[in-house]
Amino acid sequence: MTSPLTIDDDLVRWSVEPDRVDDALAEQPLLVLMHGYGSFEGDLISLVPRLPAEFLCASPRAPLTAPEPVQNGYAWWAPAAGPGQPSEQEAQLAVQAVLDWLDRLSARATGPLGRIVLVGFSQGGAMVTQLFRAAPERFAAGAVLSGFVAPYTGDGDAALAQRRAPLFLGYDLDDPIVPAERLRATHAFLEAHFDLEAHRYPGVGHGVSAEEVDELADFLRARVLAA
Repeated sequence: MTSPLTIDDDLVRWSVEPDRVDDALAEQPLLVLMHGYGSFEGDLISLVPRLPAEFLCASPRAPLTAPEPVQNGYAWWAPAAGPGQPSEQEAQLAVQAVLDWLDRLSARATGPLGRIVLVGFSQGGAMVTQLFRAAPERFAAGAVLSGFVAPYTGDGDAALAQRRAPLFLGYDLDDPIVPAERLRATHAFLEAHFDLEAHRYPGVGHGVSAEEVDELADFLRARVLAA
């Protein structure tokens, strides 16, 4: 039997001081930033100054240590034959870890938890769609940055297609990590299941540009804060 995974509450990076988190959870919409394979919780939290200040931002560390040759990096699931391609069971373990963590946040907040938006880069981007599939009504919006769609055989896709939550997609077809055919397949899936706003960023490769972050910020203002 595979052991469950856990998000370490003590390693989550926040956009406010620790003694403000419980109140902020009830006062502000929550923006969850999920890093890519081999990175860590200090990566995407660096985007906070360019994102709308109305959000409380949280960047959890993925629950697995990435194997060598990665140094001091973490993963939502272990690497497989394809670029970042997990088994569905591996992806579900990571998804459940995030859902359990969100439940703990809800329990500690000084009032009802506000709207939740998911943002993920690469492997973290795959986590965005997997979380929506697991809980189609739980999240207000999402963003997939240089990400892809992971295997899934559950029944959440039909609910996603009916709801069509707003989702931002940023990618470069010349991404050296995620093959162009997977990016095209990801675009097609997201277009069929979300209210998609897609942007191509030629030259960004497997990364995130300042232009992309600024357009993500515009998306968050228009599709979440103004909604």
